[in-house]
Amino acid sequence: AKYTYRNRNGKEDVDITRDLLNQAINLDDTLLVAKHLLGTTYAQMGTINDSKKALKIFMNNLEQAEMLNDKNAISSALHMIAYTICLDDIDKAHEYNLRSLKISEELGDKEKELGTINNIGNYYREKENYPQALKYYLHSKKICEELGNIYHVGYPNWNIGYVYIHLVE
Repeated sequence: AKYTYRNRNGKEDVDITRDLLNQAINLDDTLLVAKHLLGTTYAQMGTINDSKKALKIFMNNLEQAEMLNDKNAISSALHMIAYTICLDDIDKAHEYNLRSLKISEELGDKEKELGTINNIGNYYREKENYPQALKYYLHSKKICEELGNIYHVGYPNWNIGYVYIHLVE
């Protein structure tokens, strides 16, 4: 399912992915990683109905992860809940991001920390708190460089440029 989704060429591949994930979940309801990917297939589609489905999946995933005390799954669910609701409730999304960041730092999961820190920077950018946004974007860039993550370094670089433009104005 993960391979099919990463290499998708259209809606048919997304449907195949969802079917495979649902089959896996039906066999074992504790497959939190399968539920996470299923939610992601909806969150990234961009429609209101898909976002609602994604949010329901991620909230259920968070509840189950908390019952199992699976910190990695908790952090992932929090991150994706924030991603899913950020356009509707940026302040609530920020709360989820802060919780996710704390857990990611505890786990030493730099990849997840990277995305969450950048999202927290986005929160401060949207609130026009540019100095605070810059702090998070610079931290995000530093983690990218530490990880040798050339692909993702573009996000903090673009955001840093955006902030500098607004700081000069």
